[in-house]
Amino acid sequence: MRRIAIVFALLSVFISGAFSAKLYLGPMKGSFGVYLASDKYRADDRPDKEKSPIHVGPSLSSITGHGQYCDESMVAGGSFDEASAGDSFEISVSCPTGFNFVSQSNNAFVRPFELIFVVNKGSAHGGTVAESKPYTISGSSSNRFTLDSEGYNAVWFDVILVMKGDLSSDGNSLIIDGKSYPLADSDDYTATVTITMKSEDANPGILSISIPFSGYFESNSAGKKEPNAMNVSISTSPAASNLDIKTLAAEQKATKVADIEMYYFIGTDDEASVHKFHPRMFLSSSNDPYVGAENEFELLHTSVGYDTPHTSYNSIGYIVSTRSYSKTDAEIPFDIVGKGVDNTPMPNFVVYHGDEYVAGEELKNSKGGTEEFIYPRRYKATAYKDINPNYNFNYNYYYWKGDIYVTLDPMSSDIMYSGIYRDTIYFHVIYD
Repeated sequence: MRRIAIVFALLSVFISGAFSAKLYLGPMKGSFGVYLASDKYRADDRPDKEKSPIHVGPSLSSITGHGQYCDESMVAGGSFDEASAGDSFEISVSCPTGFNFVSQSNNAFVRPFELIFVVNKGSAHGGTVAESKPYTISGSSSNRFTLDSEGYNAVWFDVILVMKGDLSSDGNSLIIDGKSYPLADSDDYTATVTITMKSEDANPGILSISIPFSGYFESNSAGKKEPNAMNVSISTSPAASNLDIKTLAAEQKATKVADIEMYYFIGTDDEASVHKFHPRMFLSSSNDPYVGAENEFELLHTSVGYDTPHTSYNSIGYIVSTRSYSKTDAEIPFDIVGKGVDNTPMPNFVVYHGDEYVAGEELKNSKGGTEEFIYPRRYKATAYKDINPNYNFNYNYYYWKGDIYVTLDPMSSDIMYSGIYRDTIYFHVIYD
């Protein structure tokens, strides 16, 4: 089934060194489609806090009590391999929203979370664990720690999403450490967590990955994880609410009004091999991606009603532009491990007039022409170096980040009504 998201992102940094140790870091499936009132994310609640939570299986249904975690509650994994005695690395974590899920439609609604790093040491990931210890990261804790290999060949870690709290008696709030956090029925809760590994003893010497989180709350919901959630984050610029029509129309200057980040996790190489449908995006003036808008993009004076004629005195058209990867880039995985930042410019410049809509496999406009979709690029990251050939820890995902620009049409009249002009741009994502 294809889904539509109308409304988030990944950046990896690598610096090469000349050392034998290796760093690995990759995202996992636990960051998206999270039910914010679930009781399956309580790996923190265990009798001995000095001991690591227990991994119990692949899915949330495997969790039967607190102090446990599974593949679906892991947001990332990493390892430090081929280490020598005395080698060490630092982990630092940041979250701009203070380790809170925040509703994009109303940022008064927040849901705190924590991360537990289950750090293991031994000869190699997939082998015998010689030592295991948990490290907790939250809005009130230190956000960095250093790990020494202590003579072990490998240090690896699972990053677990933890959500404390109990649902209130009315089912509309969470009680966390005695404080109430009201929850809105919404599927637009987001957060972004950046995890950085850094070592002077490794090549590459630094890996950094920003993982977008998405969550939802529905009162009276069964509370299941959404398995194919799309993460989209939209940030408008100050110019979006302060366009000088006369100046911009005269200069014909493209003005940035927003930036959008899109992230779609596919999974392991095996899961990606059967993933045939590539996410496609576009912008339009219609809230229905399958129905073309009656009008192209137009800024309308606030006095214009439903049946008011659009004239040069009360409206002005514009186009919306951004950049896109090619469909080929969307199909071929780009291996990010050890290759440095992907600074390859997006090759395609795409323009939308507002009347675009999806028809079959194509993007059409109201005049019968065919338009170009925005395509994300497909990436691959390796979470662990593993000794077991039966396991695959290469994880694939799509990512795109683009600045959104508007260019106003020339004014056809020197006189326009003074006041406020408004319009809405819809961002559509089509995916399986």
